[in-house]
Parts: sequence; C-alpha cells; structure tokens
Amino acid sequence: MAASNDSVADDKRQPAFDDEWLLDTIRLALVDGVGPKTWDALLDRFGTPSAVLRASKGLLSAVQGVGPKLAQRIKEMMQNWSKEEG
Repeated sequence: MAASNDSVADDKRQPAFDDEWLLDTIRLALVDGVGPKTWDALLDRFGTPSAVLRASKGLLSAVQGVGPKLAQRIKEMMQNWSKEEG
C-alpha cells in the first residue's frame, strides 16, 4: 500500500513556529486585559501575535474589545520587552 502524502501537504499549511513567534505569543498573553475573546479578536484582525504587538495604538483600538488603555498596555509590553533585550 502506498504511503499517503496528506501529512506532507498538512505540514506546508502550518505556520512557521520559531523562537520569536513563541516569545511574542507569551508577551501578548501576559498583557493584562487580553483574555480569550480579545485574543481571538486581535488575531482575527492581525493574524499573528507578532503583528498585534507591532500594530499602532490606533489600529489596536479599532479592534472590538480593545480600548485606548488596553492598546497602550499592548504597546508598553513590546517597548518594555525591547528595553530588557537591548
């Protein structure tokens, strides 16, 4: 019986998970106020945690469930993390 190529095709559709993706996922998860509904709304809009963290406050605030204060906390997470790495 021939081996199925389904697993190869499935692998091509999976996003690339690297250290930076993992760190950005953790960073976003640590932002106070980002719960499951907000997480889903942010990822629906921006696609990845990395894109969320790099979005402007204006774009973040346009997402349902994200007000100016939460947008600021998201931006501060990235700014504070960058300071620690530098």
